[in-house]
Amino acid sequence: MAITKTYRPLQTLTLSGSATSVTFSNIPNSYSDLILIYNGTTTANIGVSATLNGDTANQQRTFMYGSGGTKDGGTGGPREVIYSSTTMTTAIVEFLDYSATDKHKMILCRSGAAGVITLASINTWQSLTALNSISISPNSGSFSLNSTFSLYGVIA
Repeated sequence: MAITKTYRPLQTLTLSGSATSVTFSNIPNSYSDLILIYNGTTTANIGVSATLNGDTANQQRTFMYGSGGTKDGGTGGPREVIYSSTTMTTAIVEFLDYSATDKHKMILCRSGAAGVITLASINTWQSLTALNSISISPNSGSFSLNSTFSLYGVIA
């Protein structure tokens, strides 16, 4: 029998102006995974980083991207989860087993802006602490007016 997953909306933030960061806090630990969906723009074409529980040091990332005729991949930008653009960007970020206290957390990321870039990455947060706070911020500049961030809890 196939497992059907249900997404429960936890919080949606729509910016009424520009913002240099967006934070989800007091995240309940009663779900199997978390899904963050971003639809918006930034003031520049730039990477967007995630700070988990205030920790800026314990993430690693492997990524691949395509932009026009260019494609590349590698490791680096350890907290980057999204690449956003001045063109409408859509991103899905999955925080797997976010409440587990016996393993490191995996973060699967997919983002893209039509005609600009498509990015996929996998991050690991090397902590045994349950995730209860996510702060998302562009590496420079800001998120633009009407950018939307929706956080869902996954019920397996």
